[in-house]
Amino acid sequence: MGGPISVSTRPGAGSTFAVELAAARSPACTHPAAGRPPEAVALSFAQRRRILYIEDNLSNLTLVERILGGRDGIELLSAMQGTIGLELAREHRPDLVLLDMHLTDISGLELLKPLRSMLPHTPVVVLTADVSRTQEQTARRLGAGGYLTKPLDVREFAQTIREQIERAWARRPPAARRGNMASLPAAGGAGGRNP
Repeated sequence: MGGPISVSTRPGAGSTFAVELAAARSPACTHPAAGRPPEAVALSFAQRRRILYIEDNLSNLTLVERILGGRDGIELLSAMQGTIGLELAREHRPDLVLLDMHLTDISGLELLKPLRSMLPHTPVVVLTADVSRTQEQTARRLGAGGYLTKPLDVREFAQTIREQIERAWARRPPAARRGNMASLPAAGGAGGRNP
């Protein structure tokens, strides 16, 4: 990776090892379109739609918050652990779940089954750096409605969110549509982050 490795040893005191690597910029800083989604992609909703993002990387969370922030009708909840994500899904019944595959406490693939069971009408879109075709096929077989690879193409990301939410909302029985919106608690602010 182009960085030096060094060691210094003092007999009886121990050794110190050092690795120097070039600083990496955050995806939120380097993504060319890390502001809002292109206006050509309609990503506003007349009624509030709640999106839950389960992601343990703060830079990725920040990027998605920047993309979705300030959009009409979108409330973003985020969890940095899979188990907390499941609790938020159970409590808030989101209209869409964005799911990272490699979380610190549980695999995203392991989360798909309980998410599908708990939220049968809610689409789950995987956001991952894993470009393996096998991984994508496994995720889709377990119920993922979309599979987007990082770094995100902002236009594709926004379009996928809109299509997944609209398709899922249209398939819900009318009573479920009314019940879901009526049961939503008051918004607590977009982008709430859990440790």
